[in-house]
Amino acid sequence: MVRREVSRWELVTVVLGRLGGDAKPIHTEDVAVEAAKISPGAFGWARHEGLIDLDHVRMALVSARRKEHGVLVTGSKEKGWMLTSAGVRLAYQLEKQLVDTAQPVDGTHRSNADAARDAERTRVLSSSAYRKWKVGVAEQIDRLDFYEYARVDEYSDKDRVGQKLLRLQNFFGEDPTLSDFVAYMAALAGRVMQRTNA
Repeated sequence: MVRREVSRWELVTVVLGRLGGDAKPIHTEDVAVEAAKISPGAFGWARHEGLIDLDHVRMALVSARRKEHGVLVTGSKEKGWMLTSAGVRLAYQLEKQLVDTAQPVDGTHRSNADAARDAERTRVLSSSAYRKWKVGVAEQIDRLDFYEYARVDEYSDKDRVGQKLLRLQNFFGEDPTLSDFVAYMAALAGRVMQRTNA
């Protein structure tokens, strides 16, 4: 089980980290199943032990999204849930505190995630937007450069663009080479998307 008692909103934050919620939206049901492995009964029905109450899981995710808990996740029941940068940090801290879980963290998931992150880093470093930013002509980064960087197009809605940028922030927000560039591109996103939708 868990070395120290964690709240439900902390538990779902850890679960999102385990399931790759730093890179893609995770469905509420997937969060529920993994949470039951880590802490059986945490989201159980009151009168029917062993059954998972999805509403309790969803409410924990909503709680983790609240400002008073640090806005650890973003998303919804319909769109799935992702960790924010703060959520990635907390999930990592809490993961180190968990012991004797029902299912240990799958090493292949981590190595696959690391390989995906490395491939994404290579892609970003070779993007036209990064090359322009690196040589000091960031003001020349145009809409097409942004689309290439974020892997979106003019038909992408605001939520999709937000997910893509959050993924890049989660991957590289603390990378010494890319953190300033990722922050610059996130700030640029509003202007680029506003011009696209005008």
